[in-house]
Amino acid sequence: MPFLNRELITYLIEVSKGFDITIPRLGKYVEPLHAVYSKNCLSAISKLLVDKSLKIDRLLDMVKVRYVEKQEIDDIDPEHLSFFNLNTNTDLNIAKELADRAALRKA
Repeated sequence: MPFLNRELITYLIEVSKGFDITIPRLGKYVEPLHAVYSKNCLSAISKLLVDKSLKIDRLLDMVKVRYVEKQEIDDIDPEHLSFFNLNTNTDLNIAKELADRAALRKA
């Protein structure tokens, strides 16, 4: 996730009080790599690992979740670059192109 957005991370932390997980959601998709997890999740995670149940949906059903919806995210990161992952060489090439464009805008 090479394009993390400090403002979005700060926002996630700010709205996480009182929740076990604060997680961005874009439509029906959640972004578990970009979420805030409290220590209250540890027992649920441990149980899921013992049960070999590795789907994030199961964890979300077991704890108190605050979904940060698309409208909130759009105000901070309208292109959703915070959620861009590098999994392939193609992704790497896209990331380089995006980084080059960002550098040109700052120049």
